[in-house]
Parts: sequence; structure tokens; C-alpha cells
Amino acid sequence: MNLGERVVMIALLASSAALGQTPHAAAQTAVPSAPAERSESSRHEAGVAIPVADPDWPEPDLPSSGRSLFDFLFAQETAYRITFPFSALVDDIETTLARNGPGMPALKLVLIPSGRSLQRDAAAPEFFKYPRVVAAVDSDPAWADGRSGMLLKDRLYLGYHEKAGVIEVISYNEAAGRFEFQIVKDYREGAAPRVVYASRTLCLSCHQNGGPIFARALWSETNANPAIAARLEKERRDFYGVTIERGVDVPNAIDDATDRANLLAVYQQLWRAACGSNTDAARACRAEWFALALRYALSGGHARRVDEPVFAKIWREKWPAGIPIPDPDLPNRDPLIHPHISARFEPLNPRPPLATWRGDRPANVEQAVAGIAGFLASSDIARIDAHLFATGSKFSARRKYQSRCRVTRGTRHRIAFDCREPAGAGLALSARIYAEPGKTVRGVVDRLALAGEEFVDLDLRGGEGGEDWGASAQRWLAPAYQSNSRLHARLADGNAIAAIAFDWADPGSAFATVEVLGDFAPLRAAISSLSTTANGTDVFSDQPFRRAVAMPALFRELGMPALDWCCVNDTGIADMVAARRDGGGQSKVAKIAIGGADPLFRFCAPCHQTPEPFPPNFLYGSAEQVAANLDSCAQRIFYRLHMWQMPLEARAKTPMPPEQALHALNFDPGDWKNSAELHGLKNAAAEILKSRSETPERVLASGYENLSPCLGDLPAGAR
Repeated sequence: MNLGERVVMIALLASSAALGQTPHAAAQTAVPSAPAERSESSRHEAGVAIPVADPDWPEPDLPSSGRSLFDFLFAQETAYRITFPFSALVDDIETTLARNGPGMPALKLVLIPSGRSLQRDAAAPEFFKYPRVVAAVDSDPAWADGRSGMLLKDRLYLGYHEKAGVIEVISYNEAAGRFEFQIVKDYREGAAPRVVYASRTLCLSCHQNGGPIFARALWSETNANPAIAARLEKERRDFYGVTIERGVDVPNAIDDATDRANLLAVYQQLWRAACGSNTDAARACRAEWFALALRYALSGGHARRVDEPVFAKIWREKWPAGIPIPDPDLPNRDPLIHPHISARFEPLNPRPPLATWRGDRPANVEQAVAGIAGFLASSDIARIDAHLFATGSKFSARRKYQSRCRVTRGTRHRIAFDCREPAGAGLALSARIYAEPGKTVRGVVDRLALAGEEFVDLDLRGGEGGEDWGASAQRWLAPAYQSNSRLHARLADGNAIAAIAFDWADPGSAFATVEVLGDFAPLRAAISSLSTTANGTDVFSDQPFRRAVAMPALFRELGMPALDWCCVNDTGIADMVAARRDGGGQSKVAKIAIGGADPLFRFCAPCHQTPEPFPPNFLYGSAEQVAANLDSCAQRIFYRLHMWQMPLEARAKTPMPPEQALHALNFDPGDWKNSAELHGLKNAAAEILKSRSETPERVLASGYENLSPCLGDLPAGAR
């Protein structure tokens, strides 16, 4: 029999094994229904902690609203404009970003020659000649007059493989409140790159939280590993402008960014559900939450403690078992010590949650408040701070606190103040002023105790005296700023410290005076106005929190200058394309041989019936192609299926289908090990082995890395 006829028989055998029927009867019968879906409400009632990326409710590949940030960066009216080479693409992205500090790039990049991505085998055997480069943004938007800038921080990740000609993209969709998974195909010199939205079922098998993942320290797969860096340097190539010899600072920054990114879904879940639906009370609840988040951000985290907000009570009622916090970290792996990806290093392994957040824990409630603040750029907060301070300085009432000081003159025009009398005055501080003639005066508050609150390391700058301030001066007054920040120092109630004044005309009777503005009240009033239905906005609806919706509305209420905001309005840019529809539909064999009854296609097609070569697309193509593919991959298919029936600690490789994919297929992994479907899949693979005069026992005894490669263009031992 030819290959096409053989794959038809294999498919029918698989169906009959699963259903307990003859091949002829199986071809006429539909797949038996999967285990009943567990409703979300029933699981809440049972006290089950529901993950934020719930595998029982997989989302569609294409978003129902909005577009990815990558699209807003590169999609034009009819097509994407993606610069080449990759170093030029990096430059394009970096022009939109603020610098984190001297010596640290705005876009963090590492080289991974032998990693765990889908593209890991694309360069085999020249892994160190063609390493994969991973890029992550952990910087705020660059400041630009009249424009908000695009908030890419923790929200854009790229994985580029030169040999594969592919960029894998994970970027946030603000309107949908989720990360999108995309692929840039044909990213080569002289080619026209195409962008598709990837299969979420495939991506979420490893990216189980619906977000980016990265290894834990010491990041031994990257060029932070000296041995990896030495191997890369021997190739004497320019690796896309990435510095080969680098410490752990960059991979550590990427690790931190992915940790923050995986909390975005938690914050959005709380924001949308913890205040209830679109009632007046729900909108007021979110308005309070937003005010707390802005107070937190404006104070630089000083206003962390909060009285119990309304949403905390609903949180306890809606999630009695708490909310599991996803784990984005993979085990550290050194590919020079562990060249093969054994089960312990496999990203397909289910990762238990890092913690469980509960509404009755003040620290978790504070984290939820801080999380909403994280959806805003530092430039947004700086603009609001400057506006509140400027208008408050003109119109708001002031509170004054005063204390006696002991003055000490030091070298280089340093004047120190120790102010802590009289007791009970509500003010104590330790500060230094540097009054060098001919230079702008600056000051540092080492410690400030004001009205029961504690501050450390405040900067004093831009005060009276300014240039040419002589050593004979006896008074100086300056605004207080958070250390290394544009933001004014603010109390826990959100009000700014207007200024700190020092008077030392009489060394025996020196004083420090602190004035506090009442400038936070206009912000509260603006937020309250936005929460009413008459306002006409949906800032506080049960939609995801969207910076580009909330901030323009708030700026208008405050009377601030309008800005050009990104990224919600997606009109006028190229259409989205799903990877499943790119390059053809279902293979012929699926239509001819299976008739909807074969578990091979039901359980394997979501990941292996795509035009992409990674993971092996053995179910993609014509009947003859699929037959040849299955013939090539039968050993490895059987081995991976058999892992389900091995004890967890004895598994050399992670079993297939992976647990996350079973969830997406409405199948309980707990029932899978002894299911008829698994036995049908194994029998189908065993039939192929027998047709090649091989036995399942010999395959299992050989060890996975010694099996034939899956698809002929991959080297033995590659997978």
C-alpha cells in the first residue's frame, strides 16, 4: 500500500482503538464528548482558586478588541513596515524609550544559543553561530511634548532567530487586557516579512499565564554564562549589536520584567470583577481604586497603606479561596552541562502558583492598588504632579509645621541642620545644604518626620537664592522632591510638600519650616466626576483598565493640555491574520481519512497541524506528506505518549499532549492517563512502528535522544 493508503488505515485504527469499534464503524462515528465542563461559579463555590489564565476557557487566537503594541509600532494602513536587520529594529524601538540610567540600554537583550524556545533547533548544529536573541523592554516612554508615548515597559518581548528567519513577539493589548502572541515570518534580507497572530493553544502550553516566561538566576543559557560567552566569541560575529561579554544585570532585568508582566492579568482580573458590574456603586468603587492608585504613584509609593477599600470586601466574597499568582520562572539550565531538555527543565511542565492573594490581607490589597498604578507611565504621573503642584501653589490652603534647629557649618560650604524641638511640634528633620558661592544651591533631607509620617532622602532644588548664593546668606527655601525623581514629595494623603525653609540668622535660634499644600483635592474631584454616568466615559466600566481611555479623560477634567494617546484606537492599520489561516487550511488527510473521529487530529492538530516547522508539523500537508511525516516521527510520538503512563519522577521527557493543551481541549488531565483516547493514540503510533519492523519496547529502551529525528530536516537528537 502507498503512503496515503497507509495513513488512512492508521487513522482508522486509532479511531477504532479509542471507540472500541471496527475501523469501518469508527469512520462513521463522532468523537465521544469530553468530560463535562466545570462551571466557574461551581468552582468558586467549592473554594477552588481559579488561575487568571484559566486553561478551561482558552481565548481565541485573534483578540475580540484592540491590537497588540507591536502592531501599533509597526503596522501601517495595508501592511507592516518592519525594519531589517534586527539591530535596526532594535534602534527603532529604542527611540521610543527613556533611558534607565548610564550604561544600561533601554531595550534589554541577551543571546541564547541553546535554549528552550520553539526555534531552539533551527540553527542545529551551528547553535553558537546563530544564537537566538531575546529582547525585553523595561523602560518608560521617552518624554515628548504633546505626546503620551507608547507604554512598552514590561509589555513587549521579542525572540529573534536569524537561521529560522523568525521573530516571536509577545506584546500587550491594552483594549483586550491581555498579551498577544505573534510571529514575524520571512524576516530575512530581501524578503517581505509577514506578521501573524500565533495559536494561543500552542503558546499557552509553555506560557501558561498568558504572558512572557524566563529562566531563574543564574540565567546559564544566556551570554551571562562566561562559558557560553566564550563559545559565542569564538565565532567572531557581530551578534546584532549585543555585547557578548556581559554580567547578570541584563538577564536579571529581563527576569524582573517578566515577573511584573505576569501580574498584569491578575490586576486586570481584579479591576474588572472586584467592584461588580456596571452599577453606580461599581463605578464609584473603581473610582476610589483609581484615586488610591494615583495617590500611590504620585507619592512614589509613600502612600502605600490604605484603609480597606470597597473592592477588598467583594474580592473576599468572589474569590474565597484567593487568586493564584502565576509563576513565570523556568528552572535555570546550563546547556553545556545539560545539552538535552529533560523533563525537569521543560517549559511544558505545569508550574504551581507562586502565592495566593486574598482580599483579607492588607499587603495584597496594597499590591492591587500599586498594580493599577503600574498601568500608567512615569511621564503621566510627572505631568499630573506638576499640574497639581502649580495650581495648588496658587489656590490651595497651606499647613505649616516649624521646629528649632541646631546648625553646624562644615567644609566646602556645607551647612547641616538638626531640627527636633519643641517636642510635639509635628516636625523633626536632618538636612544638609551645600552653599558653594557661584553655584546653584542644593540640599538633601536625610530624614523628615512630619505629622506622624517618615521620609528619607528627599532632594531640595530650585529654591530661593539660586545662582550666586553667597556664604553670608541666612535663609533658604526650596521645594522637596522624591530622590532622583521629577515628583514632589507627598504625604500619605496625596498632598505635596510645598517647600522647606531654613532660617539661621541667629545661630542660637535657627528654624526649619515645612509647608504642605492641599493640592490633591482637585484630583479627587476630577475622578469623582468621571465616575458618573452623565460624564459619558467608560473609564470605570468593567472593561480592562486602559491608560489611553482613563488618562485623556482625567486630563480634560483637570484642565490639562491634551495629548496624543496610544494605544486603543486601531482604525486605519493593516488587518490581523491568524497563523492557522496563513498558508492553507486543514490537511487533506484530515478530511478524507478521519471524518472528525480520530483522536490523533483532535489532540495533536492544535500544535502540530500548522505551517510552522516548530514544533514538528507532522499533521500539516497532503495525505502523502502527513503519512511520511508520521512515519518519520512515530518513534518520538510513541515515546512522548508513553510518558503519561510513567511516574512523574521517572519521566525522561514531558508527556504529550501537554497538560495545558488537554485543558484547552476540554479534557481533564486527571482522566487522561487511563483514557481510551490515549490508548488509541499509542496504538496508532505502535502500528506505524510495526510497519517499520520496530517494536514499542525497543523504542522505549533506546532513550529519547537516540531516536530517529522527527521530520527529516532535523538532526538526530535535536528534539
